[in-house]
Formats: sequence, C-alpha cells, structure tokens
Amino acid sequence: MFKRIIQAISSDSHRDRTYVLMYHSISPSIADPWNIYVDPTAFEKQVLFISQHFRPISLEQILEKRSGKSPSILLTFDDGYEDNYLTAKPILEKYGLPAIFFI
Repeated sequence: MFKRIIQAISSDSHRDRTYVLMYHSISPSIADPWNIYVDPTAFEKQVLFISQHFRPISLEQILEKRSGKSPSILLTFDDGYEDNYLTAKPILEKYGLPAIFFI
C-alpha cells in the first residue's frame, strides 16, 4: 500500500501539493481485525524513504502555506496508541520528521 501511495504522489504534476499520511499503531504483527498497524521495521523504512524523497512538514508549516519544490507530507497518528510514543516517536526523531499525534 505504501508503495502505491508514494508512486501516486511522486509524479511531476503533484509537486506543489501537501499530502497527509495517517497511521494508527506501530507494532509487530498482532491479531488486528482492522489491519491498522504497521510493523516497526516497515515503518522505519517508510520514514527513511520519506525523509530522503519528500519534504516532511509540520501543521504549522501547512498553516503558514509554505511551498516547496517537492511534495509535502504531513504524518499523523490517530487514536493515541502507546506504541506511538514508545516506537514511532523515536524513529521519527532519528530521521528528524515532524508528526501530529491525535490522542
């Protein structure tokens, strides 16, 4: 799914847009009937790719309407899972990516 999303927003015709990627849980494979988790290893690969190919931005930057030469991506986390703080936050900090956590 991540690869399809990235392919769709990587085209030249979408350079001035801002995209929001929404995550829920960053944890190893669990019994999850809604399939809303991402494995931590896969998440770190996604964050690394985003940091190398896109312009991750904060909510403040969206509100200030800053534009750039590459598509902007805002990362959000819904539902306030504990693993957002314990797993996702350290990975985001490692690569310097901002994110919004909705608790």
